Amino acid sequence: MASKTPLRAVRPGESPPKHARPMTVTEAVERGTIRDQFVAMRARIATAIDDPNIRGADLAALTRRLHELGREVILLDAAGEEQDSGPIPDEAFDASAI
Repeated sequence: MASKTPLRAVRPGESPPKHARPMTVTEAVERGTIRDQFVAMRARIATAIDDPNIRGADLAALTRRLHELGREVILLDAAGEEQDSGPIPDEAFDASAI
């Protein structure tokens, strides 16, 4: 029997291994964040879109939803970056230059 790699926490600035299994939609809803839910739904929709037997109407609707979820993930990531950056210091302002 092959030995298992021991689990450990990811260090700050370190990415999790690429082979980590993504959450299912159900797992994301039960124990993830809203971002996890969007990412899981996006992956599920991408799988459905790849099905060669998908109906045209379903393809159009799923493609549109895939695009919307992608935008939502980008917005959530941007909002998280803004929160992580901390307060913005005040700068000198010269009203005579206006």
